[in-house]
Amino acid sequence: MRALSNQTTADRLRRLERVRTDLLAAPVQTTRVRMVSIPRSGVIQAAIMEVLRTHDRPLRGRDIRALVETRLDQPISGNTVQSFLSVACRADDATVVRVGYGLYRMAP
Repeated sequence: MRALSNQTTADRLRRLERVRTDLLAAPVQTTRVRMVSIPRSGVIQAAIMEVLRTHDRPLRGRDIRALVETRLDQPISGNTVQSFLSVACRADDATVVRVGYGLYRMAP
């Protein structure tokens, strides 16, 4: 049994060495990493409020997100927008009102 397991180990090591050699011989592909700046705390929330202030009709969350992305000129998370809207609607001094399923506007 020992001789068989050594042979199996030796075969595995040879295959591993072939893979290693192939990988080292392959040309290196570099990818450019685009650094995305993360907005400072409160910037997204302020942009959401400004978008709601400038529109006299209720807006859907995805529309608010698109307008905020345009205003900030960078992508933002839809979860961030939805979370802010949810919290803003439930606050005691709610500044945002949910007027229907997925529709939001500024409080009167």
